[in-house]
Amino acid sequence: MGLKKHIVFDLDGTIVDSHKIYQPMFQEFCTKMGLQCDLAKYITGYIDPVARDLGWGLPLAEQPAMNETLIAFHLEQMQQGRFVPPLFPGMENIIPELAEKYDLSIITANTRKVATIFVDCNGLASFFSAKRSLCCARERNYRIKPSADALYCLISETGHELHHSIMIGDSPVDIGLANDAGIKSIAALWGGYAVDKLQAENPTVMLENIAELPQTVEALFS
Repeated sequence: MGLKKHIVFDLDGTIVDSHKIYQPMFQEFCTKMGLQCDLAKYITGYIDPVARDLGWGLPLAEQPAMNETLIAFHLEQMQQGRFVPPLFPGMENIIPELAEKYDLSIITANTRKVATIFVDCNGLASFFSAKRSLCCARERNYRIKPSADALYCLISETGHELHHSIMIGDSPVDIGLANDAGIKSIAALWGGYAVDKLQAENPTVMLENIAELPQTVEALFS
């Protein structure tokens, strides 16, 4: 018997509602460290803190170390039960349901430790056979989303075939990854990303209702 068909999920804004915790966590950190606080600017630049202004009012050379301090702060807070993002309503049932029929993976721009806590604290660790994070990209020297490098790396180890994979994500870079790989995609509108920006990437399906995810996946694989 061959491998099951394969669903690749983004994490933040797709499985977990991380937007609910990022602003208060980020604000608390910036206040503690005496930094300027501009979450929107941070989100657009954190992948490359050496080259992009993160809105802290620091010299670029000091940003990478401060970014590591932020990650450590968030990890410490989550270990105390604070700033752990909740699942989007319904995901607690949908993920196990999908895992009965398909192999599930995660490709995220978050760090490995943060992503692991996001998944573990919500009781979903056993449902995902593989994960790729920002740490993986740095360690293996491949490009981040919207490049499909992480997907190619993942399936080279799991043995899945591209044409038996679907990408589900809430941001244009998730749909861009699917387009780069030539696979079908579902734009998760519950993540709150601008609809016009998602439409511009031409996802296979624009899905607003999480409850319709199982039947939508089944239709795309049929």
